[in-house]
Amino acid sequence: MNVGARPKQGLRKGSWVIVLAAVSALALVASACQSSEPTESGTGSPPGTFSTSDVNEDAGPPQSGGALAFGLAAETDGWSPSDSRWGGSGYIVGFSIFDPLAAYGDDGEVHPYLASSLEHNADFTEWTIGVRPGVTFHDGTPVDAAAIVATLTTNKESPLTGSVFSFADSFVASDDGTEIVVAMNKPWSTFPEVLTAQTGAIAAPSMFTDPDAKANPVGSGPFEFQSWQQNNELKVTKNPDYWRTGLPYLDAITFKVVSDNTARGASFDSGSIEIFETGDASQIIDYTDRAAQDDTIQIFTNPNAEGAKIFLALNMAQAPFDDLLARQAVAYGIDTHALSEQAFSGIFPPVDGVFSENSPNYAPDHGYPQFDPDKARALAQEYETKYGKPLSFTGTVLPTPESQQIGQVIQQQLREVGIDMAVQSKESATIIADTVLGNYESTGFILFGSPSLDREYVFFAGPAKPIGSLSLNFTRIPDDQNAAVREAMDKARTTDDPALKKEQYAIVQQEMSKNLNMVFLVQMTSALVFTDQVHGVLRWNLPNETGGDGPAGLPSVAPFTASIWMSPRS
Repeated sequence: MNVGARPKQGLRKGSWVIVLAAVSALALVASACQSSEPTESGTGSPPGTFSTSDVNEDAGPPQSGGALAFGLAAETDGWSPSDSRWGGSGYIVGFSIFDPLAAYGDDGEVHPYLASSLEHNADFTEWTIGVRPGVTFHDGTPVDAAAIVATLTTNKESPLTGSVFSFADSFVASDDGTEIVVAMNKPWSTFPEVLTAQTGAIAAPSMFTDPDAKANPVGSGPFEFQSWQQNNELKVTKNPDYWRTGLPYLDAITFKVVSDNTARGASFDSGSIEIFETGDASQIIDYTDRAAQDDTIQIFTNPNAEGAKIFLALNMAQAPFDDLLARQAVAYGIDTHALSEQAFSGIFPPVDGVFSENSPNYAPDHGYPQFDPDKARALAQEYETKYGKPLSFTGTVLPTPESQQIGQVIQQQLREVGIDMAVQSKESATIIADTVLGNYESTGFILFGSPSLDREYVFFAGPAKPIGSLSLNFTRIPDDQNAAVREAMDKARTTDDPALKKEQYAIVQQEMSKNLNMVFLVQMTSALVFTDQVHGVLRWNLPNETGGDGPAGLPSVAPFTASIWMSPRS
């Protein structure tokens, strides 16, 4: 497990950039949740492969008390599980205030969290969620079957999250209130996976009648909401009645939004924050090197995990990408190996689909276009002949130097094959709104980094909606062109056999290589930098039946803050 840098131990340099990280806030059921496996690194290892060892795990028993300042890369538009768009940063805050019904263990499997149990019938057409007794929301009301049903029903009815629950017909509490029965209209073997995400966060019933609920979250989580200055900071304090024995350890957390990478690093160096998330290449190089020499700096990254994929999302609901010719020309015209070297220092490897080549679900030779400038040029010319004008489009990026650089590299590559790409900058909130409403031609996107492809079903297999309607199928690929993908994903949901799922996922990869509504670029990873005062970031436990420590949880760059504790500076 890669869990940081032991002082004085040499680390290989890692360099990578999170492209349009804030746009990933759309991935409300695809949070950053990547496992980490042991690796050994030495001379000759590829860049980005870190030799790491346990850090701060032998600091003694956890101590209660203290306040943590956590630096976030991006703001979130609100804290309602059904109406807001959480991303990686949003999950760190959201799961401090709310409890999810389920969470991933370090075995890569889904386990009950707020739910006491998760069971299914033989054909996965019915699931039963056990209600954990004695849990209360921050406002004192019980987290009972009725409250859980209310949240899940609200999520199903929401324009934002409703399509996630398209297979679920109803949520019904048992007569004795100990269970909730979820009736499906189709088999859904992986239903618990969406309960690990925003769509499984349970909100107090009071939020459903509060017109300002997005700014006044009430959950059952380890910390209670205190205040929020949007685009600045959000404060939470310890929940004294938390149902998990002995947790949380911290008295308070201040989440500080510092979107500028340089400013975030400066805040850490000055001591105004003790932990921060980063995706800046130069910053990762800096802190991995410094961690090898400085006892007070720790870093966590998981470069060998199935990281999220960075790709161009192409809007198929309007020209030019309603024509396959245009999509093919762009796909053949981008040299992802050169892009990896020029924009990501060779650290983010090129990818050609939803899985990396080292994934057990990767399908070799699934037909994705390989860089071929002559073919791209011929396709662009064919498009120009067909429509009487050159192939041109606008690509939207964030107004950051990193995003601008990536846009410029792609722009130059496409210009060389006769495609004119204009690079347009917009703030993250505007990009998010434009994307879900279909008001764009092409935009950078991050997805497909969760432990299961099914967890991201709604983004690539969900129904398409017209421009102007909110659609999580943001490329708006028409249903008839996406039928084979949806059929394969639906078949995968009928079984819990990994081999049978792999067969269907191979079909998905083949079909996406034909449709090209997503032009895949590189695979990314993520990291946390924190001081040696901060403990419990990676080592945490799921709850057992009584609320004590159960199985080990999955280390993540979006950590569960309930288990974080701080030691005093010596």
